[in-house]
Amino acid sequence: MKPSSKCSETKEKQSYKVSDDKLLKLYEILNDKSYYSLGINYTSKLSGLPISYLRSLSRDYNNSQRFEDLTNDSINIFTFNKVEYIGLESRRIAYEEDKVAGTNWVEDAIKRGDYD
Repeated sequence: MKPSSKCSETKEKQSYKVSDDKLLKLYEILNDKSYYSLGINYTSKLSGLPISYLRSLSRDYNNSQRFEDLTNDSINIFTFNKVEYIGLESRRIAYEEDKVAGTNWVEDAIKRGDYD
């Protein structure tokens, strides 16, 4: 009998150990000021971390707390136009601040239809 995907995902999260260096590399990738967030698939390739683990950084208390303790920031995951994105909470706040200030280039691109 094949285990359910939820059971497999839980088992993978529990058995996957990530070094502080890998988490700090992820933080560097996501803290790049030239963008607000990245596609989760692309981030997985850049960081070498499985998508399931990246998702656990916002869903699993122990993983998210460890990331926050190391970086003083938290993970933000969202879906836009059926694409899953991952970023830092600090970059999400910068997105909103730039939107209010009228300097958010992503908002301008969305208005032009570049993300449709």
